[in-house]
Amino acid sequence: MQPKGLVTTVLIITLVLAAPALGQMTFDNTMQEPTAGRERPCGRPPEAFIACKGKKVGEAVLIETPHGDEIAAVCKYRDERLVAQPLNGPPPRPDNEKE
Repeated sequence: MQPKGLVTTVLIITLVLAAPALGQMTFDNTMQEPTAGRERPCGRPPEAFIACKGKKVGEAVLIETPHGDEIAAVCKYRDERLVAQPLNGPPPRPDNEKE
């Protein structure tokens, strides 16, 4: 076998063997719990999960926002997880506030 053909064969075998591991790493990264202080996808904020950590369904909690505000909420099960749901709906977005 020529050196060029050998390199190509080794490269293909390496990619075939590494593909499942790379796919698993990508899947594992998408399953991480969101953390505060970084860009996050749409959905419940990380603070809603943090507020209910160690609490029970129906227990009253305060959600602390990144802006330092507190929102009264109650812990509920949503999507198989305990999450704080605000009592008065979500707060207004900072960019919608009038000065």
